[in-house]
This record gives sequence, structure tokens and C-alpha cells, in this order.
Amino acid sequence: MKIFWTSKALSDLSRLHEFLMANARLGESLDEFLPREVRRILVRQYEIRYEIKDTAIYILRVWHTREHR
Repeated sequence: MKIFWTSKALSDLSRLHEFLMANARLGESLDEFLPREVRRILVRQYEIRYEIKDTAIYILRVWHTREHR
């Protein structure tokens, strides 16, 4: 099976990219990962975990909040 991204879905990813670049430290800090700077944001029913390292942001995980993670 193939996955195709619509232009709207790609636009959503682009907006997320721009949002994180402008607001990297807006997400909730997750102390269990200290000393790493791991944060999370909730977007409706999705959780996005990311790490800020120097001048880069690494997306670590993305999942629906109903999943048992």
C-alpha cells in the first residue's frame, strides 16, 4: 500500500515546522528526560514530543492520545 500526502497535509506539516521554529520552548517540559530538553505539545488529540538541542529541534514521537504510550 502506498501513502500519498495531500497538499493540505503537507501544508499542515509546514505550519507545524514554522510554529516550532518560532515557539520552541512553548511546549511543556518533561522533567523525566532531564538533563535533556524534551518537551511536548498537544494538538487536539495528538501529542508531539520533541527535543531542543543547541540550535536544532528533533521531533521524537507523534501519536494519538488514545494510544497507550
